Amino acid sequence: MTERWCDVAHLGHAELLTPAPEASLEYFTALLGLTVAAEGDGSWYLRGYGDYEPYSLKLTASDHTGLGHPVRIYYETSKYAPPAAERPAMKSNHQRYAGRGASVRRLEHVNLMAGDVRACREFWADGFGLRTFRDHQASRRIRGRSLAVGDRPGP
Repeated sequence: MTERWCDVAHLGHAELLTPAPEASLEYFTALLGLTVAAEGDGSWYLRGYGDYEPYSLKLTASDHTGLGHPVRIYYETSKYAPPAAERPAMKSNHQRYAGRGASVRRLEHVNLMAGDVRACREFWADGFGLRTFRDHQASRRIRGRSLAVGDRPGP
């Protein structure tokens, strides 16, 4: 039987810091088609129409670019409850399809660039019980493409 700490369901939302918040918001909403689920204190909480959580990306105004917090891993989560205008026709969907921009369904993949790919892969495997899904010469894709580690940008 697998120990409870190895039952990682998914990685939590990401926070991106941006010195151009309006342009970044326009990119994620108009071009990619994400929906603003909430906003406040210089941040926007964005989601794809297929995300089951309230949001998957937090976009925050900042004087520099970067990630806003470490990766969060957790077992329990809250499910998204769409407002009446965004309720889907099918109960298996989480939000009505908006048909805007690229209509991103959900954000579900993380790419990490590492100087030592093997050490990074071993960290995730030993520390969190993730398995190697696919092995490339320059990268390791871990468990169902939810986390990719490489020593150079991919295609």
